[in-house]
Order: sequence, then C-alpha cells, then structure tokens
Amino acid sequence: MGELSGRRVLVTGATGFIGSHLARRLVAEGAEVSVFMRATSDRCLLADVLDRVQVHEVDICDEDAVRMAMAHICPEVVFHLAAIGMSEPFVSPPVAVRVNVQGTLHLLEAARQCGVRRFVHSGTAYEYGDAANNDAPHKELLDPVNTYAASKAAARAFVRLYARVYGLPTVNMRLFAVYGPGQPPKTLVALAVCAALEDRDFPMTPGEQMRDFVFVDDVVEGYLRAAVTAGVEGVSIDLGTGRAWTIREVVTTLFQIAGSRAKPLVGALPYRPSETMKQVADPWVARDLLGWQATTSLEDGLRHTVDWYRQGYDDAALQLPVDIRFPHSPALHALREDIFHRPSASHKYDHA
Repeated sequence: MGELSGRRVLVTGATGFIGSHLARRLVAEGAEVSVFMRATSDRCLLADVLDRVQVHEVDICDEDAVRMAMAHICPEVVFHLAAIGMSEPFVSPPVAVRVNVQGTLHLLEAARQCGVRRFVHSGTAYEYGDAANNDAPHKELLDPVNTYAASKAAARAFVRLYARVYGLPTVNMRLFAVYGPGQPPKTLVALAVCAALEDRDFPMTPGEQMRDFVFVDDVVEGYLRAAVTAGVEGVSIDLGTGRAWTIREVVTTLFQIAGSRAKPLVGALPYRPSETMKQVADPWVARDLLGWQATTSLEDGLRHTVDWYRQGYDDAALQLPVDIRFPHSPALHALREDIFHRPSASHKYDHA
C-alpha cells in the first residue's frame, strides 16, 4: 500500500470502530490523514494517533461546513464511514435520510468540486435483505428490511450516480459482519466477550442466524486496496469471507476462548422483527478487482478480540501499563462504560 504514502486522505467516522482502525493504518502508511468528527464525538479510540491526524470538527449534515473543510483539505482520497443506525437499525427514517443520504450527498458534491481521485463509500450487507439468502451471487438484488439498510441503499444509488453522471471515481464497499478489537457497544461480539470475561451468563436468541464474520484488519486492507486500484469506479464490492457461521457457533466459541465459567443462554431472547437469517458475501468481485481476500481465520480473529478485552480487564485490576500489542486498550474502560452503564443518546451518530 505504498501508493498512499504522502497522499492527502480524509476519513469520516474516524472515531468509530472500523474508522479508527483505518485511520491508524493510514498513518502507518505515511498518508496525510484528515478526519471529520463532531465536536461531541468520543475520541478515545483515536487517542494514540490524534497527534498525527488533522482533526476537523465537521458535521456531515452541514453542507456549508463540509464544502469549506473539503476545499481547505483538498483530499485525494475520501473514505466515508460516518453513518447512523448500525446499532439501531430501525432509527427514525427522517434521521436516517438526513445523515446517511443527505450527508453522503454533501460529501459527494464537495468531492466532485475538489477533484477527489477516489471516493470510498461504506455500505452494508443488510442492503441485500433476504436476497442474501441465496447461495448464488446476489449481485444487485437489494431488499432492505430496516431503515438503516434502506438509507444506505439510497446513498449507494447516489454514489453510483456521481460516478456515472459526473465522473467522480467512487467505489462502494458492502460490509458484512465485521468484528475485532474496539467494536462498538450494543454489538454481539463486544457484549458476548464482556459477559464471558465477567463470568456472566449471556442471554441470546436461538442463534440460527448465519453471518459472514470478517476481521477488521482484513476489512481495512480491502479499503486501502479500493483506494488505489484502477477500474473499480461505480462498482459495489462485498467485503466478507464467502463463508457463514451461525450466531450460536460464534458466541459459543467466544466463551470457550475466554475460558468463561458462564454460558450462553441460547433461546432466551426472541429474534428481532424481520430478522434476516442468512448473509454471505460474494467474495469473487473483491478477489477479481482488488486482489483481496480475507486472510484471518474466525478462531484467530476471535482470539485477538478476546485478548484485547482481557488485556483491558487485567490492566484495570493490576494498574499496569497497557501492552503495546493492543493499541486501543487505553480506551477499553470508556468503551466498557458505554456498553454497560451509559444511557443510549437519542439519535447519536454511529461510526463504522
């Protein structure tokens, strides 16, 4: 990824799970990294690289602020990960449209005016809905079943339109079940790991849903390749392994890796309304166009994730310096407070 060294890049949603991993990797690659975040954003996941990125307090819903900041930065590559509704998929439709559709349009138009060389947009596997149940490649069969997915599908339509009509070099990344260190509150893996490490039984659904779990480091690699690979303009690319595991399998494996004395309470909770039972990526487009495929096994990825959380618990108990293998660990306790103690803010932005 030496092509990104010295390049001006902009990351929205950089204070979130995937965004913080991406920003950190871009810094390591030698890119000149700018980030958009709101004044109220929690910056803990970026704590170790904040002094090496240019922070711009910009709300993507503010068209004028987006335009002026983009004109000042003149980014060559934009990675757009800011969104609302990932952890609350039935968010109010007007809010989802304002952030996920209009916010994306503000960025697209500013990118067009600035002559951005690549605009990498973040989509979601939930855009496919039940179309992803088919074993055959689902291509562009979209059937979103919640507000978040519908808004992301609409945003993707504008992303493609800007490529076809205005010549803006866009690419859309459809993310499957991304997991790893620093995953946000209210997500399955974060909640299950914390329960396992605290020896608390974990209420869950019957767990028959099948998801394509992909490790965050692999996803970041896919984003970087999408930023520099020619011939992908206007294309949507699945980022997943091409294999699905049941939720029950993943939670059970997490508890085993953690060596927990507690257990998953399978079937204690009902399925969500309109639950999509199977989501599996079509990995061939990413392989053919980007030369990318996920390389982290599920067991290895889950073990890295458990180790990250365990390190944070050990540090809290022993008051020892954080092991440098887990660069996010200074933020673990704030994250854990979010998971278990802080009330959920109404209409708070999520960051991929």
